[in-house]
Amino acid sequence: MPKVQEARQMVETRGLNIDIGVDGGINEKTAPLAVKAGANVLTIGFAIYGREPKLSIQKLKDSLR
Repeated sequence: MPKVQEARQMVETRGLNIDIGVDGGINEKTAPLAVKAGANVLTIGFAIYGREPKLSIQKLKDSLR
């Protein structure tokens, strides 16, 4: 996720306290990649509501541990 990495680097270089968010395409596979790239806010929609919500949320949580 090059754009997330670039945004995180700009924020840190300038000494800013700004959240970096990713909206769209977040699931149990992409969430850890987004966090590793520097995102600290994930907007999750279809990954939860497209399936059984409780199970989907648990899978997302597990993927970030």
